[in-house]
Amino acid sequence: MKRMLIAVAAMLVVAVLLGELVPMSGWIQPAVSGLVGAALGGFVARRPFVLVALLVHVAVWGLILYTLHAIGDGRTGYASLAATNMSAMALSFPLVALGAFVGEHAATRLRARRVAANA
Repeated sequence: MKRMLIAVAAMLVVAVLLGELVPMSGWIQPAVSGLVGAALGGFVARRPFVLVALLVHVAVWGLILYTLHAIGDGRTGYASLAATNMSAMALSFPLVALGAFVGEHAATRLRARRVAANA
């Protein structure tokens, strides 16, 4: 459980830092930062992380839509905001799943190599 919480924290920190420090086009940024963050999270977790990464990503998008709704003083509905951001969401969710899978796989392969080297 502790490793999973650290993995989620690593995923979020990397995604936020990458989004802030690397200039990217508007709809590409959440996809790339989600991919890299989820890959690191999957590597740190060293166990199945795809579902966790997707749930965290859903929560992040929920927070984004809530913030956009609040900034607009409630004049724009959630459905309209989601429709406006659909391309970013449609690209980011599969890439988050891919990143988490690649991170899990890399950690598993590294562990297998270490076990084989110590045998």
